[in-house]
Amino acid sequence: MPLEGPDDARADSLIACPSCGMGDTRENVEREVAEYMASGVSQALDAMVEGFALGLGQSSNLEGPRAERVFRFIIDEEA
Repeated sequence: MPLEGPDDARADSLIACPSCGMGDTRENVEREVAEYMASGVSQALDAMVEGFALGLGQSSNLEGPRAERVFRFIIDEEA
């Protein structure tokens, strides 16, 4: 569901979910969405390294699974 806010939103404009009312400034929403994307890329790279290492019969030496994080403005379709 798209977030709602002014058409000419500035960094300090409030953006909110029309369903639950959760909101923040546009700047903070954009930052959280960018962090969500970076988290997905990191998880994908971890999986690739792990798969490659296991294919070689090695341990990847990763520190373990990353801490699960909840993102306020992202609904994970896979969950």
